[in-house]
This record gives sequence, C-alpha cells and structure tokens, in this order.
Amino acid sequence: MSKKLKFSNRNPERGVITLMAVLGVGLFALGAALTMATGVLSELATNQDTVAGDQVFYTGESNAGEGAYQYLSTSSYASVAPTLLNDTSTGSVVIVPLAWPYVRARGHAGNGTTRRIVSRIITVFPEGQAFDYAVYSNEEMNFGGNATVNGDVYATDEIDFTGASAEVNGNAFSPGDVETDNVNGFSVTGVDVIEPPRIFIEPYRDMAIAAGTHFTSTPLARSFLNNNITHNIAVVVEDIPELKLQNSTSSTGSLVTLHDLELTGGTYTAAGGRPAIIVYGNLKIAGGTTINGIVYVEGSTTFGSGTNTINGSLISVGGASVDVTGNAVINFDPQYVADWDLLPGLDTSTTSTPEVISWGEE
Repeated sequence: MSKKLKFSNRNPERGVITLMAVLGVGLFALGAALTMATGVLSELATNQDTVAGDQVFYTGESNAGEGAYQYLSTSSYASVAPTLLNDTSTGSVVIVPLAWPYVRARGHAGNGTTRRIVSRIITVFPEGQAFDYAVYSNEEMNFGGNATVNGDVYATDEIDFTGASAEVNGNAFSPGDVETDNVNGFSVTGVDVIEPPRIFIEPYRDMAIAAGTHFTSTPLARSFLNNNITHNIAVVVEDIPELKLQNSTSSTGSLVTLHDLELTGGTYTAAGGRPAIIVYGNLKIAGGTTINGIVYVEGSTTFGSGTNTINGSLISVGGASVDVTGNAVINFDPQYVADWDLLPGLDTSTTSTPEVISWGEE
C-alpha cells in the first residue's frame, strides 16, 4: 500500500523571514561593494591629486633651481622658458632682491588642481656667514678646561677638545676634522670654506677723534680707561704695543686697538650697532671679564684664569688659532649680531661666489 506524503505548514512566517534574511544579506553585500568601490574611486582621485601636486611641486623646484643656478653662475638671471612637467600648465622663474646681501630665487608652478611656490635664498656676501656662529675661526679651534660654548662653531681648520669637561652646546662645522665627543649637536666636516669678513678701522678712528677718545700714548689711554666709565662712544688706541685694562673698567661702546689687548676683569658692552671689542693684534681675556657684543680679533685669542664670558660672538679672522680654555663661557646672542651687515667699516667687497644658504616652500 502506498503511503501519502503529508506536508505541514505549521509556521508560514518562517519562509518570509528566510526570504527577508536573504534579501538583507544581498543588500548588505551590495552596500559593502558600493562602499568599497566608492573608497577605491576616492583613493584613486586622491592619488591623482597627489601626483598632480607632486608634478607642480617638482616643477616649482626645477624653476627655483634654474634661477639659482643662473644667478650663482653670473650674479644675474637671464630669463628662459620655465620647465613644465607633464600636466603642469603654468610656470615661471622670478629673482627677488632682498635686503643686502640676500637674493631669493623663486620658482612658480600650477595646474587645475594646485599651485606651488619653491624658493632658494642666496647670499652674495658669503663672508657674512661668519656672524652666524658663537665662535668663528679662520684657523684651528681648541677647547680646553671647562670651556663652554652655547651656540654653533666654525673653524676653517680642525676643531679639537683638550679639556674633558669642555663642550659645545650646538653644532660644529669645519672643512677639516672635528672631534665629536664633546659636541652636543651635529658635527659636520667637509663643508665649504667661509672666508673671513674684514672690518676697517677708519670709521672708528673718525668717531673717536670727534669724541676726544683717540689715544696714541699708553699713559693717556690707561688713565682714561682704567677706573672710568665710557658711554656709547668709540675709543681707539694706536701706537701702543700692548694695552692692559683692569677690573674696574666699564665701557659701553667700542674699544678698538691696533695692537695687543689684555683684559683682566671689567665689563664691555656694545652699543650703536658696533662691535664691543676690535683688536688688530692679539687678545687675552682673564680675571672674570664680561663682554656683551661682537669680539673681532685679527691675531690670536686666548683665555686666562677666572670665569670669562662673551655674550655675543667671537670672530677670529687673521689665521691665528682660537684657544677657548679655563672657565670661559661664550653665549651666542642674536641681539648683538642680527644687524652685522650694518657694522661700520665692514668690507663688503668679496671674491667669493654667491651661495645658496636655505631652501623652502612658500
């Protein structure tokens, strides 16, 4: 006897729920696919924008480089058709004179998406870079004892440390060797030579003659400077082989001597945008001397006993070594060197070729 199969549909809602679940999964999958597709398209668009932006950036960089190259070669710019890369639609090269001694080579570029400007700063007086350092030496440089320099240093010859506690809290640059253990920053060798800047005595002599502070004999110079306070004037001492000044000297202005100078204590502060000390011979600092401003020396520079401090910079230009020893402290102070280009008597003639000193995007 055959049996009949009986179908029972006791829960009709179950089929509807199943159908809805299938539809839900399908819609979710479709939504996920659309989301992924939208993300991919967005990423592609972003990548295209990035590529377009990169093309414009490299076009601007190429144009800035072309302008700088021509200026470095001829100290001028002969206009040429700017380089355009791929989809870059516009480009130009512009040379912008800045306050002496700087020039800006600016490369423009743009397309329908973005616009970029890249520039390079050029100096036409590379000697001026000497004023960027706490200590500049046109020879070798040695740090001994507990000497401390807070700022960058540069020497055209090697930089050594003979004092275990001596240190440079900054960067050290030299075309020669740099002993790195006591440099708390970068030590960079093989850099370009920075030729020394020169300061002539004539404007200081003229100022001193006008102020009655021009001396050619030791007794008169010492009588005026020892145990006296001078304010905002230039004191020029000539025809005196060696001038020694003691603790009580306090000078605000410029002290200039054609020969050797020995400072034992005292305070010397620059004024009127001039150096505090100019020595065309040798300089020795001892006895707790404090100098606020630029110290410019053509002979050797040495430090003796006591805590001797320079707040400003030490510029040694004559090809003699600089020995920063004892408890000497040199703090680079921009307020005294910011306007170095306005120093009276600065020889602005140069035999150096212009140099690119910075790069950036505007």
